[in-house]
Amino acid sequence: MKSNHSLIVTLTSMTRAPLVWLVIGLSSLTFFMISTQGLESLSAWFMPEALDDWFALTSIWRLWTPMFIHYTVLHWATNVYLWWSFASKLEAQSRIELLSVTLFTAAGGNFCQWWMQGPNFGGLSGVAYGLMAYLWLMNRYGARESYRIDNILASLMLCLIPLSFVELELQLASYAHLGGLAFGAFMAMATIDLKRRSQKVLR
Repeated sequence: MKSNHSLIVTLTSMTRAPLVWLVIGLSSLTFFMISTQGLESLSAWFMPEALDDWFALTSIWRLWTPMFIHYTVLHWATNVYLWWSFASKLEAQSRIELLSVTLFTAAGGNFCQWWMQGPNFGGLSGVAYGLMAYLWLMNRYGARESYRIDNILASLMLCLIPLSFVELELQLASYAHLGGLAFGAFMAMATIDLKRRSQKVLR
């Protein structure tokens, strides 16, 4: 009986938040591929080595594919949890908004990491930082009460950024975190400013 109820809850969640579950599904699939076939099976999902490679049309999509790559169970589980926590709040209000913020922060964070340390990285954490910044600012300054997030979780994530630069053995994509945070904050402030300007025009 309980298993049937859990299945119904999961299916209901999937229909209400298909984008959230699509990203979770792709991240799970790529993690399974890495676990069974090694990183070589996803070599085309990493960002290009050289700057010249970016001019090939087939390389553009690689701005986003690193977000689906996870190396360990802990890496996958942590990022999927953070993605679900933040993205589900946003998709409940606007799927287009979630898609826009995800694409913008993933591209920005991934490019920052690639520029500073090269293409050997992966994970949803840059997007998670971007979503965190976007939700917090939209709640604080954009009057979006439904975008309220756990301040303790947000504080812990912010504390991890300087720690990851000091503790190099953690091997975290620190610049993706910082870039995602910055791009998420920029998008939130731009959205808030645009809304205020449009309200002034209507008056």
